Amino acid sequence: MSDRNMRKVFLVAIGLVFLTPAASLAASNFSFTPSSGSYEQGQVFTVQIFVDPQGVSLYTVKAKVKYPADILEIKSFTFSGPWIPLVQSDYDLIDNTQGVLIKTGGYPGGLSSRQSLGTINFRVRKAGSASLNFGSDSVALDVSNNNSLSSSLQQAIFDFAVPKLPASAPAISEAAPAAVEQAEQTIPVALETPLNPLSLAVVSVLAPLNPLILLGVALASLIAVLLLKRKHKHRKIKIFKK
Repeated sequence: MSDRNMRKVFLVAIGLVFLTPAASLAASNFSFTPSSGSYEQGQVFTVQIFVDPQGVSLYTVKAKVKYPADILEIKSFTFSGPWIPLVQSDYDLIDNTQGVLIKTGGYPGGLSSRQSLGTINFRVRKAGSASLNFGSDSVALDVSNNNSLSSSLQQAIFDFAVPKLPASAPAISEAAPAAVEQAEQTIPVALETPLNPLSLAVVSVLAPLNPLILLGVALASLIAVLLLKRKHKHRKIKIFKK
């Protein structure tokens, strides 16, 4: 081999050395959106799974999601965009007993930019804290069926609380103490001015009588007074004559 040919081989070998690490550095990634949040028991919320090729064209993706089945329940999963679901055994699963979701889809023409794989609808079973994690057997395959998925995948953490009770309306009986207090203050005032016993006796005797009888009694009293005055005057005149 001539020196010229050996030089060409050497340059090609150097090029391969530099190109190989660059290709191996490309690592696809999965993520959750949102990656955190707070919800109440019984509430339904959604989480999207995103696929980021990061420089590699992906054709098939398998996402395995683990979640605490005692706290969360998956109601449904919906694929996004042009993904073609693969429903064969071990590629499609929702297990609310073990807390596992597996969804696999093919992307026609290859995926080269960040894209949503689909949306998970969760229902909160009880209060507590829950994390969503991607299983280690998740894959992101390129055109040669090489798995380019990163070994470090994002997780999502959520907090769930017991629903708050609605504020109760103020009790109607709250106004009662004020009325009782006012009544207690009013009663002694009325008793501070006692009635004359004689007046009470007259009132108690005359109250049951007919108004006409009362009028007659009044007239008789007036006549008696006049007669007494007249008798007293007549007596004075007799005394003066003597």
